[in-house]
Amino acid sequence: MVFGSMRRGAAGGSTSSGFLKDIEDVSLDTNLFCCLDAGNIDSYDGSGQTWADQTSNGTDFWLGADGGSSTDDPSFQGVAGAESNAEYFLLDGGDFFTVKVMSTNIQNLHKDSADWTIVAWVFIPTGGWSLNDGWFGDADATASTVGVYTPTAASTAARLEVNKGSAGAAMSETTAVGIGTANAWNLIGISLDEAAGGSASFFYKRSGGSSTATTFDATYTSPSAASATYDFAIGQKGSGSGILDNLTRFAGFFMFNASLTQANLDSIYTQTNGSRSFV
Repeated sequence: MVFGSMRRGAAGGSTSSGFLKDIEDVSLDTNLFCCLDAGNIDSYDGSGQTWADQTSNGTDFWLGADGGSSTDDPSFQGVAGAESNAEYFLLDGGDFFTVKVMSTNIQNLHKDSADWTIVAWVFIPTGGWSLNDGWFGDADATASTVGVYTPTAASTAARLEVNKGSAGAAMSETTAVGIGTANAWNLIGISLDEAAGGSASFFYKRSGGSSTATTFDATYTSPSAASATYDFAIGQKGSGSGILDNLTRFAGFFMFNASLTQANLDSIYTQTNGSRSFV
């Protein structure tokens, strides 16, 4: 398990800002291993190919597939470092982010006793996301792949698949609840505790008002101990397929190596929305 939420490059190594500070202020940074913040100058300075992790873990992402400028790079909007609701990455239907290094924390997402939470501030365009598009993943619908992915189900419902490299997923869960509100900013997430089973895991969404947590049994059946097939990506399923629709926006992306509660995610929503006024 890797810890540490100290801002990289800070004088004396102790000053945090942006979403990282928001998460620290609600005392939920202990298990935070990735904090991406489009509005924070240390996470993205307005140019270059890297969306940098604010924590000390170095879970940095490329814009697009790699370090080269390309048509699959999301477009930064706003003023670098302004930390308002106008700073975000805009996707055009062919854009995504790819992790630079597949850390142990990411490799553990699909393995036995997985315990994690992934959350994002995302604007879902009018009409919602297309069927089978994924907001993160390192596998795809091919049974031989290993990893996790999030293909949108019918009526833009939330869905999570965990592949084990052979026929029959290790875990597959589809809800009847929409992943988020279209034409609006949402905090969406998945909190998963594989060992706990039962109703310990849940899909989360909130866009003003109260949050919705839809529980599910996240027990994995014969999960693979192998590495994920693809590098973990944001804005697609992992293989370059299921890329999110045009006009999707990402402002923040947070990963924890622990399963947070609905109340925890509500605290993150309140603190981060309070600093940016998304909703």
